[in-house]
Amino acid sequence: MNHNTRLEDVFGNGGLLSRNVTSFEHRDSQLKMAEMVTAAFAEDHFCAVEAGTGTGKSFAYLVPAMLWCSNPEHADESVIVATSTINLQHQLVDKDLPFLKKALNLPLSYELLKGRSNYLCLRKLYEELREGPLLDTDSDDSSFSSGLTYLLGWAKRTRTGMLSEVEKPIDRQLSGRVCSDSDTCMKNRCPFREGCFVLQARKRAAEANIVIINHHLLFADILMREHEGIGADEQAILPPYDRLIIDEAHNIEKNATNYYTETFESLAAVRHLNDLHHLKFGMPRGIAVRLLPFMEKGNTLESFIAAGDRVRKAIDELDIQLYGLSGYAGGGSIRFTSGPSGLPADVLSPVVEAALLLSVELLHMQKECGSLAGLCRENEDSTPLLLELQSIARRFGKASDILVRFREVDELRHLIFWLEPVSFSRGRGSARMHITPVSVSHELFTHVFAANRTVICTSATLSAGSDFSFWEKQVGLFGHDDNRYFRERFSSPFDFTSQMLLGIPSDAPAPSEVLLYKSFVCDFTGKLILSSEGGTLVLFTSYALLREVGEYLTGVLKDQDIHIFKQGEMDRSKLLAEFIADEKSVLLATESFWEGVDAPGNTLRSVVITRIPFRVPTDPVVSARYDAVKESGGNPFTEMSLPEAALKLKQGFGRLLRHRNDRGGVFILDSRILHKYYGKVLLKSLPAARLEVREADSLLDSFENFLFADINADQIPSRHKKTLQP
Repeated sequence: MNHNTRLEDVFGNGGLLSRNVTSFEHRDSQLKMAEMVTAAFAEDHFCAVEAGTGTGKSFAYLVPAMLWCSNPEHADESVIVATSTINLQHQLVDKDLPFLKKALNLPLSYELLKGRSNYLCLRKLYEELREGPLLDTDSDDSSFSSGLTYLLGWAKRTRTGMLSEVEKPIDRQLSGRVCSDSDTCMKNRCPFREGCFVLQARKRAAEANIVIINHHLLFADILMREHEGIGADEQAILPPYDRLIIDEAHNIEKNATNYYTETFESLAAVRHLNDLHHLKFGMPRGIAVRLLPFMEKGNTLESFIAAGDRVRKAIDELDIQLYGLSGYAGGGSIRFTSGPSGLPADVLSPVVEAALLLSVELLHMQKECGSLAGLCRENEDSTPLLLELQSIARRFGKASDILVRFREVDELRHLIFWLEPVSFSRGRGSARMHITPVSVSHELFTHVFAANRTVICTSATLSAGSDFSFWEKQVGLFGHDDNRYFRERFSSPFDFTSQMLLGIPSDAPAPSEVLLYKSFVCDFTGKLILSSEGGTLVLFTSYALLREVGEYLTGVLKDQDIHIFKQGEMDRSKLLAEFIADEKSVLLATESFWEGVDAPGNTLRSVVITRIPFRVPTDPVVSARYDAVKESGGNPFTEMSLPEAALKLKQGFGRLLRHRNDRGGVFILDSRILHKYYGKVLLKSLPAARLEVREADSLLDSFENFLFADINADQIPSRHKKTLQP
């Protein structure tokens, strides 16, 4: 095939996909989405495409992108595809793109590109092997050394140098020591430049037609271009591009907010001080000590060490002040501002004073680092140490800048200042100090949309009901009607009325009746798990309720051969893999598991949504953004809280059906969806499943009938037979 291939010949009945994919079924929504993407490429459009589960959206944007790139007229163009999750990146690179390239028989290339810290730095690896740890570590020396030796062998056989591809577990501190980073990169002076994995990856990306990245790297490239004046026709982190596809686009605003948030953490500052100078077994250690041989005789570290001691003292004072604020939010995050939404002035002032003192001392320490560097002879042995020294000095300067802005919390109204408590050992604590933009819509519109000719944003959840306005306001597209921006919703091809029961127990207590509600959630969830013999995902909005329900289920199901997995027991990918592998297991999870759980087939038979996923209004960022809506004359609940909850609810709902043959039930245990006016809005945002509102026991009986309707009675476990109708 070539760039003139008709989409109908790919997606239509009897088309290329139907001939190459055994289980392929023509989906009109997939073809229409592909046509919309093709038009956006040809006519320089922005598109927001909501594609319901099962639409096949990745093929619907990849095929037009591949046909576009295969056109000789666009041979020098790169198409960037940005995703939010690692899982989707690897699905595209390991499955979808190889399959489509072979099926379409197109002469094009693609590359996965990650952030610099994901790659091994050969210079750092060889320095660690030659000198021992450049900076002291808390790791066991033998495991550190064996890890280095293993990485040396791995470095000789890896193509990519991505540390995530290392076959055996590597000490986390070791990974941090040998990964690439821009601050310590020697660039043209590096003796390992020819074999640099970062440069090789970027070179392959520059030569590729399609480059797969994550949202974070997209913003890193934008910021580099902005700060270093790199033009759109030059390579920064990414090659020049003006065609961009953003998948999982419902997360683009959240990821941009996280990227543009600046943070000071005292623990990080202390680690940097220790990297520079500390005592170990009574002996001075650190970068400054290792630089002594490169200094003229007679020079000492007395002034340098004294400056570091003053920084430590100032950090201790700030920690004391920050820890004293923890009572104002019951141990949760605190919005650092005065007025009705904030803290009393006499509470803020001591923190600001301590922050300003530390800011001054950090600047002094930065100058001491510069003075120390000026005293050292630079050669191939000292250069790596000097680069580390300069890197830490820059971080001190950045930390100082963050701290000093906390005195302007009431003047800088476009920023949100907030604190996140951190617990230390022996009863001590502190807080991370964050500065977050109230809105990133201007940045997103300017750098993501206006800077490109074609931008495709797609997700299964962009609209609340059929309204895109909440998402459009987040990304700066609201009211943008200049014949370049188009939006469309493509419904899932699944038959929800026959595949899914949406159950709401009519006798569920309101969440405000705390004890009754908790008891009901425990009892209903336990019975449901027995009814479906595991295969259940239980979604929470709080860790506290997750723990309580987890304890209850562990007790009542201990003799049922049903494994209870709980978020936090192991890393996310391993937790999901073990849950998916065990069809009789149960997974209890919060925030991040409302999306990204892909368990087709019999693994997942029921999903419990314990509570409507409204954001906590006391969250500092949420509170500040609500205030901004009020100040502009709007209603924060209807303009932010409700549509955001509708999108989140849709994401949780979408965990169940991942394939045309999947079957099961979703249960919402929050009675507000029945009794509050906004309940109808939330239900309307969901696909039209078989809705049943009954008392809990009757609802569970109905679910068993629904789930096992196509199974002969003699094949049904005895616990279900009693509820089946003759």
